[in-house]
Amino acid sequence: MKTITLTQAHKILQNCSAVMFDGNEGPIITSPKLSGESGEGELTGENKHLFLALDWEESGLMYEHNFLEGTNRSVAIQGSSIWLINEEGDEVQLTVLVPANLEV
Repeated sequence: MKTITLTQAHKILQNCSAVMFDGNEGPIITSPKLSGESGEGELTGENKHLFLALDWEESGLMYEHNFLEGTNRSVAIQGSSIWLINEEGDEVQLTVLVPANLEV
């Protein structure tokens, strides 16, 4: 496994179309919501700054993973996955989904 900076991981998240992760009932695919007025989620360097939110619905209930800058200064990556620490201190594996140009 390799480690990258939060700035590098942030750029990956800006350029992806969705992420996939394990929910309570199976895989979840959702678009990452990066914070900031521009919608691109500027990094501030503040430990308690929320830079990424993932929310989804399962069985009629809403769930959310929030990610702060301070606990994600370095980010593990392998293949097409990155690992971030959510606000509760749990490590969450995100598989990054990027658009592909499918030409035959």
